[in-house]
Amino acid sequence: MNLKINIKKRMTARNRVFDLNIRLEADTDRLVFFGPSGFGKTLTLNAIAGLLTPDEGVIAFNGFVLFDSEKGINLAAKDRQISFVFQDYALFPHLTVRENMAFGLKKRFLAKGSGDVQKVEGYLDSFGLQDISGCFPKDISGGQAQRVALARALIRDPKLLLLDEPFSALDPYLRKKMRDEFQAVIDQFQLPVILITHDYDDLNMFADVVAVFEEGRIKKRITDFKTNKAVVENLIAEIYTQIQTQKQIYKDDTKKYNYQKCRVPGYRCAGESA
Repeated sequence: MNLKINIKKRMTARNRVFDLNIRLEADTDRLVFFGPSGFGKTLTLNAIAGLLTPDEGVIAFNGFVLFDSEKGINLAAKDRQISFVFQDYALFPHLTVRENMAFGLKKRFLAKGSGDVQKVEGYLDSFGLQDISGCFPKDISGGQAQRVALARALIRDPKLLLLDEPFSALDPYLRKKMRDEFQAVIDQFQLPVILITHDYDDLNMFADVVAVFEEGRIKKRITDFKTNKAVVENLIAEIYTQIQTQKQIYKDDTKKYNYQKCRVPGYRCAGESA
């Protein structure tokens, strides 16, 4: 996978402003966006998927331009051949497991005997979901829900798989088990993956190239994580130290002046200079 991103996006909410300014080039099939919550990792993933339109810039995947503000290119999400597994899995609660899988093919109900039916049945078997295929999401476990979401994403035969903290909703034991299962799946499908996490165990399991995020930008790109683990550890320690310092300043100022300030990491007050 060859990915090139050079985008800017300003997000505003009430009196807060967040500036996303991402520059990244990566040539790898295992890319991990790593860093604390609120620093722009999910926004960047949304921009790649076509769920967020940058204010300006370029996004290209394997030489294929997905977005270019100057040339007026902005492919719809459905045309990017990219699948996205959301943090909460985003299964349709009113559809069964089988219907959720079929929806990945954009067909909730399939004609009997069609190739699509066989494909759905094949994925149900591969992911060990046949026994719960008639169940609704509320009636299955977190690990099963994750497998359904992953199978639904892969059944579309995407060129790229995006995952937003896929293990964060699971308990520690199940998290380890699902990491192993997910590793086996991506090895089987040989599919490029971009994964968001702030869990160091995910890095050890999946990372080849790591983009460390800090306040709407990429602080550093580590091109060979396996031999540069100490560099990532030091970067993360530095970022978290800065966060704790900023929180203490905010706490002290609020106590001293008795009014709220916008000293939240990654944000500033609307109208305040960058």
